[in-house]
Amino acid sequence: MFDEKSFIVAVEESFRMYKERGARSTEKLKPLHKYIAGVLKSIWGNGFEVHYMGQDTKELKVTGKYYPKKIDITITRNDKPVFCLGIKFVISSLSSNIYNYFEQMMGETANIQTKRIPYAQVIIFQHKTPKEDPSKGKNIAKIKLQKLRDQDIKKYMTLINDPKKQYCPHSIGIPVIDIAWTKTRNKVSMTDVKKAFSEDIAEALKTKLSLQHLFREIKKYKKEKYPSKRNG
Repeated sequence: MFDEKSFIVAVEESFRMYKERGARSTEKLKPLHKYIAGVLKSIWGNGFEVHYMGQDTKELKVTGKYYPKKIDITITRNDKPVFCLGIKFVISSLSSNIYNYFEQMMGETANIQTKRIPYAQVIIFQHKTPKEDPSKGKNIAKIKLQKLRDQDIKKYMTLINDPKKQYCPHSIGIPVIDIAWTKTRNKVSMTDVKKAFSEDIAEALKTKLSLQHLFREIKKYKKEKYPSKRNG
């Protein structure tokens, strides 16, 4: 199941690839997708296939209600999609993308879940996000940072507490990270949300919006929808 230290290693490797290959390269996504896919493999087990962007596997294009879409991670059984998960990693330009990400997430979710395929979402935020793309060579020390605010998280709280609609993801995981930007290494750590946010936002990030809760919800769904023979 989920291990925080392993997750941090995957994020650090994604940042390393981002700096080496640039923001447009898909290589930066592979370490992170591989780690999350590994957790999902441990949950779904034998009889299910996990499709994602990796060395020996690729994303699966899933037919949605409105349009076909390549999904970051798709679980299939007998070649049929049974669960999907999208991943967003906010590396820079938070202010110009914060609402776009949210609206895109709801649209993607409705497109898939209207076809009766559960769709979970992982959104990785930095507590302090560079306003510019650091991979373009500008001195990192001179790039302004934008702090993630309570209101940036609150809309996800409202969404997850909404009566279940097609646009509301099956579950949402929002890890918030701190990163020490340097020329040689990007040291990643989990943000102390109790110090960074108000009490109710911090509580949500540690419970309903945590990665631990997301994976527990997926495990619960798999057990209920596809019980093992041992469990009847």
